[in-house]
Amino acid sequence: VVQKICRTFTRSWLISNVGQRKMNIVIVDVSAATTSRQLHDLLASGFAFPKYYGRNWDAFHDCITTLDPMPKKIVVRGLKVLFERLPLDVELMTDVLEDFRKAPDLTHVEMDFE
Repeated sequence: VVQKICRTFTRSWLISNVGQRKMNIVIVDVSAATTSRQLHDLLASGFAFPKYYGRNWDAFHDCITTLDPMPKKIVVRGLKVLFERLPLDVELMTDVLEDFRKAPDLTHVEMDFE
């Protein structure tokens, strides 16, 4: 039982501390989203936002500009598909990402339109 608890703790610690926050590249596939809420859920998961993330564009801006540490590269996949479903959300998201791209600690933001 103790080994199982330690393994679970270690795995969850690795996921939260190494798997998400410590990565220099963040890849988010938004192609499955059909609603704004689903899109924000995918973004919250992909960027490892805190549980209190408000799931709106102001909250997205606040959370993405305070990531610690800042990723060196962000890849957002599925924007072309998402644009067909949620064009306003894609426009707002890309506006925030363009502002984020200008951050001095960020060297590159890639937006994948495949």
